[in-house]
Amino acid sequence: IGPTGDAGPTGDTGATGPTGPSGTESVTNAPGAATPISRTIPADTLAANGDTLEFEIWGFTGDGATLTVTFGSTTILSAPVAGNNQFRVVGTILRVGAGSQLATVVCNDDGTHTLNNTTPAEDETTSITLTGNFGAGTTWAFQAMIVRKWDV
Repeated sequence: IGPTGDAGPTGDTGATGPTGPSGTESVTNAPGAATPISRTIPADTLAANGDTLEFEIWGFTGDGATLTVTFGSTTILSAPVAGNNQFRVVGTILRVGAGSQLATVVCNDDGTHTLNNTTPAEDETTSITLTGNFGAGTTWAFQAMIVRKWDV
């Protein structure tokens, strides 16, 4: 067997792959102990049927309390969280019509799951606040909230 020859010329560049869905992501860092966490969703973010928000919220509690997540004036989750536990909330809000959404939210409280499906009717032509809160008189802290927006 003889010696290996010189390397040949570089080939042509391959085709560019398809563009993924457009979206945006925003992160809210921990606001501090016993402080609600929120993100204002700008007006017309859910402008077309099929537009979707996905969100995650997480933190920990020092004593048992009820975690409430609201989308505008609609409570989309109310879940008990045991004391001295970490928790994680994952949710999806889907626009199905003008002023009509579907929401599904699950809270994982160290292995205990609470699932809630709701039908908010928020006016998406105005800004809408997404908020996580435990209320006064308890020991807890949110660590972060991430909100992602997916276009149709």
